[in-house]
Amino acid sequence: MHFRMRRIASRLSVIVLMLVAVGCDTGDTSPSAKGSVPAINRQEARKLKQARILASLPDNLDCVFPIYKRGEDESKQGYGLIDQSGNELISDIMYTGVSSPFDWDDPTPFRTWIGQDGAILLAEDHYLYLGAHGKRIVPRADSKIPLLDRIHLAKNHGDSLFTLHPPFLRTKFPERFDRYGLIPIGVLDITEKWKTTENVFPRHRMTEGRVPVSNVETGKAGYADRDGSIVIDMRFDYCDPFSEGLAAVLQGDRYGYIDRQGKMILEPQFSRASWFDEGMAIVTDPGSDAPYQIDRSGKKIRDLPIEPLKPAPSILAGFYKGIRVVKYVDPDLESFDGLGGRYGYLKSDGNWLFEPKLEFATQFREGRAIAFFPSGTKEFPHLATFVIDRAGKTIEFIGDSSSYLVFSFGLAGAAGRRYYDTEANRVWYNR
Repeated sequence: MHFRMRRIASRLSVIVLMLVAVGCDTGDTSPSAKGSVPAINRQEARKLKQARILASLPDNLDCVFPIYKRGEDESKQGYGLIDQSGNELISDIMYTGVSSPFDWDDPTPFRTWIGQDGAILLAEDHYLYLGAHGKRIVPRADSKIPLLDRIHLAKNHGDSLFTLHPPFLRTKFPERFDRYGLIPIGVLDITEKWKTTENVFPRHRMTEGRVPVSNVETGKAGYADRDGSIVIDMRFDYCDPFSEGLAAVLQGDRYGYIDRQGKMILEPQFSRASWFDEGMAIVTDPGSDAPYQIDRSGKKIRDLPIEPLKPAPSILAGFYKGIRVVKYVDPDLESFDGLGGRYGYLKSDGNWLFEPKLEFATQFREGRAIAFFPSGTKEFPHLATFVIDRAGKTIEFIGDSSSYLVFSFGLAGAAGRRYYDTEANRVWYNR
């Protein structure tokens, strides 16, 4: 299964990419400095452009937000970044991709339009980093590799630690996927702390000083610290991020829970298991897709009024600060993609904040969520999207789109074309 990945990694000949900061002083190469116009090739011109872009950027930012710009005639304008106030920092047609952060529940998708502590833009010959660790230009090392084997995607695991990935072509290259999704072929660490272990890559969010890692040859998973040192042996088949000092781990076909030292706290016994939130997790038993809550000792607290999902997803999302979005799916659908379903919000006490009547809903983050209300009913006479608070109160109408993602660093984005803050003020828009 992993033969092709070995070949790709070998051709890249590097797992951790060393960082090379490009200088910003281009005065000596300007035509005026020479007294005449020098003849420069395309590569030199691109380097000059990179240097100019880098010089124009702020030295560091607490967070950045990906955008995708189009011209008035819908022509492509490339990916870029804005700051928290909606100021456009960069956008250029040479940037054909941007890093994606991890959401809480599922590590598989590349959900791009979410704020990050720092992000990288992908160009043909370099990566551009901007964020909490400054600004960098990092040359690429895969320009001579066949197109479908090159790096096309990047994920941010937190603290500006990135994994680099080939194209997301599950049908064409199923061997490039495992339980975590698309298998990475490189690591880019802006802080230069990550210690390389052969065939071992970060695979999920970094939380509580631990990041889930897996050996892409053996398929076994464990945990590393921020420096890449293995702190919990890779003896599991899947590892979730830590939450409240515990993490769900898979051994064979059963989930259990370990602490930050790797000690098994709840023996593997569940068919699915979520993270802990406010001392409670959601689990299911083998042979049943009916979820219920447990406490940290494994004691059952209550059944949850959630119908079994058919087919059941392999990842079970937990509550986040006491609220969980629930998605009901038409059981006749062949795939779990959310189409034909309804969304609602369930509180951790087993009561509904919103019963599953919504067309679309994001998870609550930073005290806010985005809900797409249906039309044609007494409760919801108009089709509309609102920012809502944790009490279920609508803050403000923001349109009729269902393409928004979760709030992060104070903003929620939709398709890279608009961002709203937690009070429903539009801070950036590209038509």
